Amino acid sequence: MADVTRFRLVELLQLAISRLEGFLSSDRRHPLRIAELEAVADYLGTRGLKPDGDWLLRQHDIIYKQGYALVESEVWAVNPEGARSWGYSPRFSSETDEDRRGRRDRIRYECQKLLDHLRRLLQIVSNDQLEKANRPDANSDAHTTAEPDDKRKVKEKSAGPDAKLPPSREKAFRQYLDAVAKEPNRLTGASDSEVYSSVKENLEAGEGLPNFATWSRYLREAREFYSAQKNTPRSGRPTGKSVVREDQIDPVDCD
Repeated sequence: MADVTRFRLVELLQLAISRLEGFLSSDRRHPLRIAELEAVADYLGTRGLKPDGDWLLRQHDIIYKQGYALVESEVWAVNPEGARSWGYSPRFSSETDEDRRGRRDRIRYECQKLLDHLRRLLQIVSNDQLEKANRPDANSDAHTTAEPDDKRKVKEKSAGPDAKLPPSREKAFRQYLDAVAKEPNRLTGASDSEVYSSVKENLEAGEGLPNFATWSRYLREAREFYSAQKNTPRSGRPTGKSVVREDQIDPVDCD
């Protein structure tokens, strides 16, 4: 992955995080559309992380569905004649103040989930940049050694758009992400060793886990793999911005 691309991703994540932080620290009803998420999702898709990118867009749509519903509900409460003339859905005309408070709480809750996820992505990308900056020059004559066959195979597999990561490396990478997601306050910014300890403590019955040296190598190779992937067109999702129709708006649910 070209450095300029990674740096651009960091900028996009920082902008999206800033928008969400601004909203959560204000008394606004819902945030403005976060245009940067589309580019972030596209980028993740080219790195073999399409499910993560799709989750970002779905989460963004959830927030806007609730925001759209809240606006119509509030208009029905203060200006029902205007709501009718503007074609607002009558499904929101019977909502109570408690319903609207529930929607506001739901919007902020979902925004916080999105913010936490973006912060974790920024941490991972920033850590990868730091690792690359501290890595010895590959052309250096000092301490040059042949790479193990399995690591070389991972690098060779990551050379083309159809490359696939070995399941053991993918599993280690997912375990890392899941562990940080479950304990963001403790594991955000933590060392790989600390994350590994959390993974080990929360293993399901019968699930195996390699020793830390092997697991950390798998994790490192997964990061290198995703960094080496070349840009490929996204698949499985139409191009363009995500759009929420009125008939997709869910009833308020604060669970």
